Amino acid sequence: MPHINNTTLLTVILAHILLFLSFSGFLSFWPMFTISLSILSVISLCMKTVNFKNKLISPVGLGIISGVALYLIFALGKQLLIMLGLPVLDDLQSLYEAVSPTKRWHYIALILIIIPGEELFWRGYIQSTFAKKSNVLGILIAALLYASAHIYSESMMLILAAIVAGIFWGILYAWRKNIILVIVSHLVFNLLLLVVFPLI
Repeated sequence: MPHINNTTLLTVILAHILLFLSFSGFLSFWPMFTISLSILSVISLCMKTVNFKNKLISPVGLGIISGVALYLIFALGKQLLIMLGLPVLDDLQSLYEAVSPTKRWHYIALILIIIPGEELFWRGYIQSTFAKKSNVLGILIAALLYASAHIYSESMMLILAAIVAGIFWGILYAWRKNIILVIVSHLVFNLLLLVVFPLI
């Protein structure tokens, strides 16, 4: 386990606090989640670890393809879990009711703040920090920390999804070293999952 400096530790703790407040029900989810990712985005950019290499066209195209691919992986995974007899539908229904955008500003926040914020923080900052020791270690630790911050949702499906998606986007970021790629991939995935073809 690599040494984690005090700044990184404090930012991870802050991320947990912010996501706890978002999912806890004490405050309205969408406003608090939007504020949370705005804060984490600013922190990530201030740390100057985020990589924006390469031309825009290639990352956007690959981002779209990878976002669709990840959605198909999740769709197949859902069917596999159902075939295994696991009670996933109730958990999915509750999760969609809690986090699906319902107002116009929810969609704007999702596209402009929440999705970019998650990638700037978890891949651009946290993964990049640990990847100084090892790319594999950076991917795994960032994915696990990303998933751990979702425990407050009390949804095992969301936690498992965060691990799978975190590893997937972590590999993309380590491979191409371009945050635009993973932001586009995450955006396409979320729009398919939450808006176009929900898995419920």
